[in-house]
Formats: sequence, structure tokens, C-alpha cells
Amino acid sequence: MAHSNTKYYQTTQPSQPPNYTVYPTIYDISEDDINIYYLSRTVQLLALIDICFGFLYGFFNYYFFIPLIFAFLGYFGARNYASCSVLSYATYQIFCNIARMSLTIYNYIDIRENNQEVDYKRINWQLVLAIILCLIGLYIARFSFILWQKIRNLTVDDINKLISIDRPTQIVWW
Repeated sequence: MAHSNTKYYQTTQPSQPPNYTVYPTIYDISEDDINIYYLSRTVQLLALIDICFGFLYGFFNYYFFIPLIFAFLGYFGARNYASCSVLSYATYQIFCNIARMSLTIYNYIDIRENNQEVDYKRINWQLVLAIILCLIGLYIARFSFILWQKIRNLTVDDINKLISIDRPTQIVWW
């Protein structure tokens, strides 16, 4: 057998392409997108506070775990820019505040009808606390509703860009 000096080369793909992270550049992000990003972070923080109180209340009565679902909707909706979830959270906040004020006013009227004016001192503090909590709840609902309005007008590319600010895209080739 004759030995040939011809060498055959086989082209191959690299065994593992480079692993890199893609960050959006500052020029890709508009001022409105940055405002939406910060608004989303605010709603996430407020929903997290709501989640913490929901867990504490849930230990006293398991019915308090139901509002916890709405707090999770608000958090994950703001995190993923899901307009339906954010709107659900804003609607929950509005109904919760209406119920809170309705029950407080009912208690206030009930005391007067039953001639228990002695209890007004106790109920006055309850009324003040309910008004403060209602204002805080409406403040949260306002942020959520504004975020919902802004998310509605975003394109899919804008949403992906906003998500990549917080969680950069990791490209892994395996």
C-alpha cells in the first residue's frame, strides 16, 4: 500500500459557543421607558409590603390568604409588565378600600342607632385609622392604574427591553 501525503481536514463547529450577557444600551431606552420601569419597581415594592401583611393576617384567619392572591398578581404583573394582572391588583385595591370605608361608616352609624355614644371614642380612632389606610390603598391603586395604562401602550419589544433591564438575557449554547 502506498502511503499518501494527502491530508483531509474536516470543518467543525466550536464545541461550545461563547457565553455572554446582552444588556440594552442607554440609547435604546427612552425616558418614558425608564419612568415605566421605576413605576413598575414601585408597584412591586408596594405589593411586597401587601404580601408581607397578607401572610401575617393569614396566620390569624385563613380567609386572609385570598387577598394575598391579588398581591401576588400585582407583584408578578408589575415584574413581568402584564397589564391584566396589574389591573386586577388595582381593582382589588379600590374594592378593598370601598369595603373598608363602608364597614367603618356602618359601625359609626350603628353606634348612633343603638344609643351607644360612649363607644364613639373607640370608633373615632377606628375611623381615623380607616381613613389613613384608605388613602394609602388609593395611593397604591393610583400607581397600579397608571402602570396599567402605560403597559397597555407598550409593544412586545418594549416589554422585553424593560424586562431585560432588570434581568439581563443570558444566552447559553449547549
